[in-house]
Amino acid sequence: AVVLLYWLALCGVRAQFPRACSTLEALEAKRCCPSLSADPADACGARSGRGTCSAVRTDTRPWGGTYTLRNVDDRERWPTKFYTQTCTCFGKAALFHR
Repeated sequence: AVVLLYWLALCGVRAQFPRACSTLEALEAKRCCPSLSADPADACGARSGRGTCSAVRTDTRPWGGTYTLRNVDDRERWPTKFYTQTCTCFGKAALFHR
């Protein structure tokens, strides 16, 4: 089991956001809607029906209990700390491939 876990760790890491969204421009714009082609209007593969760029919706209910990291924890209202617009995929389209 340990060898299997070690082998899986060497196979690579999958991130939540594509590399195209980790640029300074994308982070400053707070927009993770990469284009699948050279056409900027093809954000999220809109022209091929893969998805659309849309505003991120988050849970606005107040935190309960003894939560003391309000406005400090990056996980709060995730992912709006980094992006306010992301791709919403249609059907089975869930990965960014370029």
